Order: sequence, then structure tokens, then C-alpha cells
Amino acid sequence: MGNKLTFRYKFSRIIEGDRSFEAEPIHSEYVSPFLIVGLKSTGDFIFMGKLQDLTGQKFGRLTVLKFSYRKGTNYFWKCRCDCGNEIDVVSGSLKRGLTKSCGCYNLEKIIERNTKHNLNDTRLHNIWVKMKQRCLNSKDVAYKNYGARGISVCDKWLNDFKAFYDWAINNGYSDNLTIERINVNGNYCPENCTWITKSQQCLNTRKNVFLTYNGMTKTIKEWADYFNVSYSAFFHRVERGWDIDRIFNQPYRKGNNGKRKNI
Repeated sequence: MGNKLTFRYKFSRIIEGDRSFEAEPIHSEYVSPFLIVGLKSTGDFIFMGKLQDLTGQKFGRLTVLKFSYRKGTNYFWKCRCDCGNEIDVVSGSLKRGLTKSCGCYNLEKIIERNTKHNLNDTRLHNIWVKMKQRCLNSKDVAYKNYGARGISVCDKWLNDFKAFYDWAINNGYSDNLTIERINVNGNYCPENCTWITKSQQCLNTRKNVFLTYNGMTKTIKEWADYFNVSYSAFFHRVERGWDIDRIFNQPYRKGNNGKRKNI
């Protein structure tokens, strides 16, 4: 019958299902654990067919080192992760992309989601959260002066705290400063924001109280300039709690600077 396969074992008849047949001529070194998957009571091999050899292939962070073992119909491969750990992974999980690391990748993503680069509890993170709240949350007490007026947070910062953090650190942030929009009618974005002291912002906040009259909304400073009235005169009316009609319709008297003052 010519040359037959010489096994390293004492058996030479292969059984597939209920059929037995002579082995094809092949060198014995090709007989591997995934070619012969069991033994019949007679001592004959049970042949299930050759699997794809994954040795040396890389799946995500895993590099396949060698075939490890078979369990039922599953074949496991010894893999080394980029982090150095070695694990056994079933071939189907490797090929379908279900397992890409020893578990270190998922752990890293969980830590990243929960810590936001370990900056969750910082003052900058709190500034970022409050900035979004006053622009997006209609229930926020400051929304009427921000989101309701069309003020928004740029796409670059909206869902990426790290981008906001990097801008802040590279543009003069310190713990005694607070964020300020250069154009009070503009959005929160790198081009329109800077860092100023709290005392400066208090002064700006007073100037930036918004009043609506005859369908127009302006800051106190803008209204004072609009009516050629001194800022202090206009601000005092607001500070005293006058109603809108009285603030805008109470007569003024002219001062030495040519601008009208309160009576």
C-alpha cells in the first residue's frame, strides 16, 4: 500500500465518526493535538479535522504563542498580552474580536470613564461642569443669562474635559482666577475666554446685568451708552430695585461731563 503515516503513538488507524480509514502519507511531526482529539475504546484515534494555526498572529493586544488545550469543542491558545500577562483564549473569541487583551484594556477604559484623567475632584472640573449647566440646563438659576440668551459651549469643550483642561493650563489658569468671556454675547470657546480675578469678575458681573426693554436685551453698560447716560446713574436705579418702566422713563439731569445723571 505504499508508505503509511508512522505515528509517534502505537495506533495507526484513524476513525472519523463511524468510518475508519488509512492515514495519508505525511510526516509524523504534523500530527498535533488539534488533529487527534480523542480515543475510542479500541484504542483508535478520533479525527476531527485540522484547525487553523493561529501561532504568531496578533489580535488586539494579544499575540498567540502556541496551542494550549482543547475543552469540549473549544480550542484554547496561549497568548501574551502587551502588558506582559499570559492567558488562554478560545480561538473563536480571538477571531471575532471578542477578546483583545488579558483584561487590562477594559480596566483602563473603566478607570478613564470614572476618573476623567484623575481630575474629577479638581476646581477646573467643577468650573467646566458649571459652565455647561448654565448654558444647557434650563433649570439652572443662571440659565436665563446664558443658555436662554443663546450662549453655548463650543463642540471642542462640550464633551471633552481634557480639551478644556489643556486649554486652561496653557492659557494662564490658576486657582485664584475664574473664567470670563471676552465678548459677553459670545460663546464659551478658546477664542472668547480668558482667566481673570474674582474681583474683576464681580465688577464685570455688575456691568453685565441684562435688562429687557421694548423688546431689546442689553447689559447695564450697553443701555447707559445707548441713552448717553452715565453708567453709575443707570446702575443706581437698578440697584435700588426700581421697576423697568421707572428705570427707563424717570427723567435725568445733565452733569458736567454732558451725560445725564439721576435726579
